Amino acid sequence: MRINLLPAIVLAGPPHSGKSVLAYLLTQRLTEAGVAHYLLRAVPDGEGNWFFKGEATTVRALRLRHKVGYSTGFVNHMCKVINQRTLPLLVDVGGFPTSNQLCILQACTHSILLFRTVQEQQVWEKQLSGLGLLPLAILQSNQEGINLLDTVQPIITGSISGLERDQAIRSTGEIVDLLAQRIAGIFRYEREYFEKLHFQNAPLPVVTEEQLARQINITITEKITWYPQDLSKITPGAFSVEGCALYGRGPVWLSAAVAAKIHPWPFAIFDIRYGWISIPDHLTTAPNENIEYQIQHSGNVIQVEARLPYGFFEPEDFYAPQIPSGCGVVFSGTLPRWAYAILTRHAMPHSRWVGIFDPALKAAVIVFSQDPAMRVGDTCDKLSGGYE
Repeated sequence: MRINLLPAIVLAGPPHSGKSVLAYLLTQRLTEAGVAHYLLRAVPDGEGNWFFKGEATTVRALRLRHKVGYSTGFVNHMCKVINQRTLPLLVDVGGFPTSNQLCILQACTHSILLFRTVQEQQVWEKQLSGLGLLPLAILQSNQEGINLLDTVQPIITGSISGLERDQAIRSTGEIVDLLAQRIAGIFRYEREYFEKLHFQNAPLPVVTEEQLARQINITITEKITWYPQDLSKITPGAFSVEGCALYGRGPVWLSAAVAAKIHPWPFAIFDIRYGWISIPDHLTTAPNENIEYQIQHSGNVIQVEARLPYGFFEPEDFYAPQIPSGCGVVFSGTLPRWAYAILTRHAMPHSRWVGIFDPALKAAVIVFSQDPAMRVGDTCDKLSGGYE
């Protein structure tokens, strides 16, 4: 059996201890430092980074709509993803694991423990001690605004506060920065190493999002910031007539827009869980129990929201809903980038325009249009729906 040597750090602890907020803060700092990694939300509650970027009332309502329980299929899926990781991982897990959920923790290499009470600390330390994980930090999470660093080596210990979901009252101190630096040292691989590893099986000529950004004169930093209006600058001439294999971590509406721009040329997207996903020319409309679509009509706009009853699906499960012709279409839901690209191509032939809802913007970003009144890169904020 091949052993995966890439690190996977699990953030463990009881519910409401601040794990998801800390994971978000850490992935922000790692991204800003140019550290290649992936934050895996191994929790079937529909929560992602969108939850910490969007307006509080909007994202809370969306999270409740998509919250589901742990199923055997979901647990097995997450264990498989961690074991087959192609980047260093931060793994955000839920509360105290049941016996079948232990494989999620066992698939990791390191741990960060957050707790609120001494009793919680004892229970969780006992649970983690038998899993062979290397502890990086053991921190008491509190609401009293106390940040106290007790030890730095070999384990970071102390008290941490400010891990609030609401950005308006969220605060961070030196412990988050110190922890991010420690993780950066563990995750430090040359970017070229991962690119060589990931590009070798690309089915089409690779175009990275950095290359694409340079072609349309976007300022390049460690993290590329994409804006909806950037989509209007992308032209088919930026790609080979052989097609495009898009590599990067930009917003879901970027990959959907590229898929539309180069149509009918072949298109593929790199997914951290599965590797390269080729966008099919034709997609089944036969329903699958792992994906549900809710379709609403609002004038000449059709809103299509995807929901995952079990919190996950595999690529072979994916299907497209039947969409009436002649309208604008907005897609939303807990779907990966490649799924939005597939849905966009599916809807293009019979839709006036296609948009992808972004909860951080509270609007749909137009990724395809044959309607003079709606241009690619425009946003439509008169809609409600799901999220990335």
